[in-house]
Amino acid sequence: MQYLSSAKTKKKQALYSSPFCSIFPGLGIETSQGKSVLNGISLSYSLCRVHCLAAQPESPDTVLLDHTTGLHPGDEVLITNAMYGGGSRAAFQQVVKINAVNENTLTISPVLPPHIMRYTKGVFVLNRDQPRSVLAGDGRVVHESDCKAVLEFVFECQDFVCKMQLELSDQSPRVDVRVSVEYRRSCELFNLSLVFDSSIPLVEAYLKNRTIRDLSSMPLKRDLWLWKEGCRAAKKDAGWCVLHTPNVASCEIITRGHGYPLKTILSQKKPVFVVNLEHYNAQHFRLHREYLSLEFSTFDELSLPKFAAGDRRDYSFSMHIGEPATPLPRLMLVPDGFRALNVWTEHADKTTIQTHRASYFGHESITSAEDSTGGFVKHGHVVTKSVFCENPKSYQNRVLFNGSRVSAGPMLAMAESPDFVGLLDQLSALGHEICVHSVRPNPDDPEDQMEVARITGMIDGVYERYHSPTWIDHALESIKCCAGYQGLIPQSEWCMLEAWERNRVEYFWTWSSADFMPKGKDEINLLHNDGDGAMPTPLYWRHPILPEGSVIWGANECPLDYFSDEVVDQLIADRGVSIQQHYYPFLSCEAHSFGFIERDANGEYQSTQQFDHMLAHMSKRRDEGELMITTIGNILSYWIKLEGITHAQLPSGGFRLINTLDEPVPGLAFVVRAQEIQSDLQGLNQRPLDHGDILVWFDMPAQGAFDFRPVPHTRAV
Repeated sequence: MQYLSSAKTKKKQALYSSPFCSIFPGLGIETSQGKSVLNGISLSYSLCRVHCLAAQPESPDTVLLDHTTGLHPGDEVLITNAMYGGGSRAAFQQVVKINAVNENTLTISPVLPPHIMRYTKGVFVLNRDQPRSVLAGDGRVVHESDCKAVLEFVFECQDFVCKMQLELSDQSPRVDVRVSVEYRRSCELFNLSLVFDSSIPLVEAYLKNRTIRDLSSMPLKRDLWLWKEGCRAAKKDAGWCVLHTPNVASCEIITRGHGYPLKTILSQKKPVFVVNLEHYNAQHFRLHREYLSLEFSTFDELSLPKFAAGDRRDYSFSMHIGEPATPLPRLMLVPDGFRALNVWTEHADKTTIQTHRASYFGHESITSAEDSTGGFVKHGHVVTKSVFCENPKSYQNRVLFNGSRVSAGPMLAMAESPDFVGLLDQLSALGHEICVHSVRPNPDDPEDQMEVARITGMIDGVYERYHSPTWIDHALESIKCCAGYQGLIPQSEWCMLEAWERNRVEYFWTWSSADFMPKGKDEINLLHNDGDGAMPTPLYWRHPILPEGSVIWGANECPLDYFSDEVVDQLIADRGVSIQQHYYPFLSCEAHSFGFIERDANGEYQSTQQFDHMLAHMSKRRDEGELMITTIGNILSYWIKLEGITHAQLPSGGFRLINTLDEPVPGLAFVVRAQEIQSDLQGLNQRPLDHGDILVWFDMPAQGAFDFRPVPHTRAV
């Protein structure tokens, strides 16, 4: 299958020409010097169906599904374990052949490996059709003035009509692309993607950590997932590039090598740049359906983009035509001049006031933050800390000692512990973020008619007191108000949408957030590369089931043993992002000892030497301006604001950064390959990084726009 436009640029007359480029029928593009940079852009999509595991497999060659509609012997399908523990890694994805279909049971080969058999809670079967290619029509000019023009191209098929508009200006080499898709019939998609048939080589890839990969010296051997960054193509003085694409699902480069088990498009003879308007990997969400046993529950896999007849979706991004006169800025994932990021997030399970004081203040005997001898507070680390609002039935901490399960008292909750509320107030005053962990530790009581009203009242109380925008699910298989169970279902009596909206809760963690956890002691970076960057690792994402403006955020669950001075330093060198979910005040016992706290010689809890050492080292790197330590609420606010920042090349050289938002972006940071940055902006900060980059940061006001002039390096870097 070829992804080519309907005509090469030199065979037809241009629809429109600006001082920077000419646009031809079929979406071919030439520079103003008549050099072809794009043969065309085609649209690729593939339909997909999802089947959920209905029971725990009894043998590795047989799976029972909720339905087998559309599955036949001989089909190849993808079996994926995407619920927990690194589910996006290749080891948790396996393409199998269906040998037989017997009612709702599949017999498959090859058989499921042992590690998938052990973790079957989130196993799904994806049955994807072959990718289909849709070519652009010849196009037409729908608007033209003295300095601007809008061209429209239509991709049409039986499933939808896609209209792409290109807006060009005589004042700038930027081409603004707007895409509108209207569905003619119901569709479940694996992807909907624009495929760029470049007539010149791809020379740079803008990576998800905001570094640049030189594709000339480091050619691609496998696919490269770019999240929402982009790439540049160039030959001599002709070129094009795409950079910073927040209003699409993702970008990637597809090669003939390995990549995600189901490639977005079929492999090409040369690396191909793809802009995914929609993609399965861009909106992970699984909804708990039924609890069957301690080891197994069933789920609805809702990650496929799904549309009904008449639905319409809009997307946008920008292209820059011609070789940029100066390098373009890459917006940093971390504000205020830091190179890397760490966020601690805590789940509230199995704790007491003593274990809390140990992990936050250093010892269980310490009641005041100012007297801390260790732990988070002593070293100045803030935490996104989830709490139980209440524990009305005294749900017990069950711990293992001398081979027996014993009680260590009720799990800690706000309603039953004024001392705990006092500790939380101290932490909140120090900048810690206090949020709800699904209200309480025990399963819901279906016989309590006042249950939902009490739950929403407790939620209101916590968010009115601490004003966090964050929510962390707990035990979604048994607590119905979870976002991953019934909290987002409007028709459920357990729906929490009104409470979340009332309290401005917008940032959610649920089990489907745990797909991207690394599995190795040398990696705490949530952007981990699986060797060459093929694996999708979004830091946050949206889903249609969420309220508008809300997102799900991803996290790792790396034990303390994964942290070392060298690993933290590597996180900084890699411009990485570490978001950790864990149980820092968790009661130590023979079954669990996470290493954050321990008992001293008197049997009292204290923070461990290893924990304090790591906190001290990370504080040192923070004080050096390298590692930001913040909360989910703070960093998600920054990331979402970055979506409102655009950039444009200036005809006189340099570039302009524009804030399209009605709110400021404090500490806005970008990197650019240059020796220094010149600007008339007051309060500009800059410092050199590696790879020839300079890091620049400043406070961007609402609706602000500033010009920057990079000074090139005097010698090659």
